[in-house]
Amino acid sequence: MTFDHLFADLGGVPGGKLSDTEALSAVMLAAANAAGLSPAHPPVVKSGPQGVSAMLLCLGGHVAMHAVPDDGICHVDVASLRGGGTARRSIELIAKRLGARETTTDHRRRGLRGAPQGPEPHE
Repeated sequence: MTFDHLFADLGGVPGGKLSDTEALSAVMLAAANAAGLSPAHPPVVKSGPQGVSAMLLCLGGHVAMHAVPDDGICHVDVASLRGGGTARRSIELIAKRLGARETTTDHRRRGLRGAPQGPEPHE
């Protein structure tokens, strides 16, 4: 079993969109839906002197964001067991909803090589 793990750096995002904690919660829920993930609980979004951090734990993955509203930047991390580009759809949705002018991504397939792909056989 592997994770589809995508990291993105978003730039040129209006600061107001990155500091609106309710709107970020809604974006994270929509992003989880785009990746086919089921949230395990509501998003946690916290603001502080170093910016905004947000996390949504899901069954089979997560959506995380770290933003600096004053600089218009946001780092996004999406992991999904579903594969098939679902994490990419999630990143695209976030970038569009936040109005990012630039996006760079780094995609990784995560998992142990040779790990069992199903339930362990019983003896």
